[in-house]
Amino acid sequence: MMDQPPPALSLSAVDTCYDHLLRAIVSGRLAVGHRLPPERSLAAQLSVNRTTLRSALTRLDAAGLIVARQGSGTVVRDFRHAAGPELVPELLRHASNLDDRRRQVDDLLLMRRQMSAAVLARLAAGVTPRARLHVAAAVETLAMAIAQGADLGRIAEADLAVFAAVLDAVDSPVLALCLNPLNDVVRRSAPLRAAMYAHPQRHVQGWLELCDWLAAPDGAAIGWLLAAIDERDAATLAALNAGEP
Repeated sequence: MMDQPPPALSLSAVDTCYDHLLRAIVSGRLAVGHRLPPERSLAAQLSVNRTTLRSALTRLDAAGLIVARQGSGTVVRDFRHAAGPELVPELLRHASNLDDRRRQVDDLLLMRRQMSAAVLARLAAGVTPRARLHVAAAVETLAMAIAQGADLGRIAEADLAVFAAVLDAVDSPVLALCLNPLNDVVRRSAPLRAAMYAHPQRHVQGWLELCDWLAAPDGAAIGWLLAAIDERDAATLAALNAGEP
């Protein structure tokens, strides 16, 4: 029998049920191939009604975490093969220990760097003046938030808004859809925000350098821009490892 779910706080009953089953799957307590108990029994275990349980199961199915098989009931899928990048925030949130979380953050930042290289390659082909102004305005908003002593949540949102403006300049729905779930981790992980924005002015400086580059994009300078991102990511991992700030 699974552990009893935690109290619901501000989450709906469906959210709480979904989150509990998600945690069990991601942690491996519900192993790949495990058959879930019948609905009536599982609903009783989780102290929810069957309508709530079915709604949670529908979400898990849509996320690629379970599948209903005729004659076999509902079975846990291998999310590594069946789910998409939208599960990344959940993986980080439900990491079983600090080392796991650090490895996941390392992989997350690596993916962001790789995707950033693709974005810069696209930008090297040229950017419209309107797009440059949009990026510059977003950077100014970020700088203002920092100067006003905004909390990390607001600073993170302002920084992600710059990222969004850059993606708008690329005008690639594919790149945006690939990066959205990765950036969403920042919104949903307080420890990661604290590590990333321990020194927020570094982000402003990096974006200002990008703005300068956008005025006359040069593919030869992409390596230099990526090196600066590498340095910021290394600082993030160091802060996370040290438990800063």
